[in-house]
Amino acid sequence: YINSDKINLIYKEIESTREKGIGLDFEELFKGIRCIAAPVFDDSGKIIATISCSVPTVRLDRVLAHKLLTEIPLAAAEASKVFEAPTHAFNFNLDEVTELLVAP
Repeated sequence: YINSDKINLIYKEIESTREKGIGLDFEELFKGIRCIAAPVFDDSGKIIATISCSVPTVRLDRVLAHKLLTEIPLAAAEASKVFEAPTHAFNFNLDEVTELLVAP
């Protein structure tokens, strides 16, 4: 049995990740852990790695979430420069995503 609702939800999450340029995990894999990830690209624009951070929800406050949402995409962009990748845009509202990450 294939649950089409779950498949549709996964596709929506993939599309959101592509649009924002970052990936987020809201305890889907491990309860009490949230993650932020940004892609590293090569010179052809292909994703070759990611830079990410996993944080226990009890330690994830607005200040830390804001810092991670700023620093992880910057680190990924810097790593991409090493591979002479084309410039990649991150398209997310920092305050909105910060609030999502710290929400109970």
